[in-house]
Amino acid sequence: TQYLLDMRTGSTAQVVPTLYFNTLNQLVYFANGASRITSNTTVPVNTWTHIAVVRKSGTSKMYIGGVLQTATYTDSNNYIGQTLRIGSTYQDNTGFCGLMDEFRLSTTARYTAAFTPATAKFVEETSLDKMLEMAEERLRKKMTEPPKWVFPEDP
Repeated sequence: TQYLLDMRTGSTAQVVPTLYFNTLNQLVYFANGASRITSNTTVPVNTWTHIAVVRKSGTSKMYIGGVLQTATYTDSNNYIGQTLRIGSTYQDNTGFCGLMDEFRLSTTARYTAAFTPATAKFVEETSLDKMLEMAEERLRKKMTEPPKWVFPEDP
């Protein structure tokens, strides 16, 4: 079992989402103390794969590579904010062994039907990335600019 996302604080049932791969390499969406959606396909090993779990109008759905998985979950949970662990569990074990790119949580349903996964960056949603890029650029400029001398005014 390898965890992609875990917001639990302990082993008791909690109204928080958890996402992990079972021993058959199927993706499992676990919430409110039970497995709610298990992918009907296995996720290929050593291959970049787009994974999405979406909730809209009280229904949670899972997409693997843009393909809607057959199971859905009638989801009326009011998810509570907890510590977000990406690639690990609340116990900091059984972590994800692999690479991830562009992991994001949204308050908007990004996908509502089968889709072709993007091959480029999510440019329109990279506000944090853009801020980091701008900060790095400022730091680069600061390190390459000659120093600015500031002299106090004569009294």
